[in-house]
Amino acid sequence: MDIMTEPQTWVMIGVFTTIMIGGMTLMTTLTNRTLRSAIDGVNGRIDGVNGRIDGVTGRIDGVTGQIEGLRGELHGELVGVNARIDGLRGEMNARFESLDVRIDHLDSDSDIAAVAKRVFGDRRPES
Repeated sequence: MDIMTEPQTWVMIGVFTTIMIGGMTLMTTLTNRTLRSAIDGVNGRIDGVNGRIDGVTGRIDGVTGQIEGLRGELHGELVGVNARIDGLRGEMNARFESLDVRIDHLDSDSDIAAVAKRVFGDRRPES
């Protein structure tokens, strides 16, 4: 006694195969959608991080500009200080030259002794 005929068996095999393929298709579709939404979420977070990096880069560029400005100001100040030093050097050289002229006019040791006596006083030890 057969429970099912041969055509009924083939119909049952076809129904089972259809159900299995349909289930696999459903699971594949759901998994694909889940992965796609997760990947989109990660891409959104990466875009957010890129935006923050761009913001930090802009701030660094601003600080770099400020540093360059301060560097230019410092360079200008140093040029001014160097010019003042050169002016003082010239003034001191002129004074030294005038002293050289005065010293050159002293003719003898007696003139030098008289100048020393006038400037420092008579400090010879008493004998």
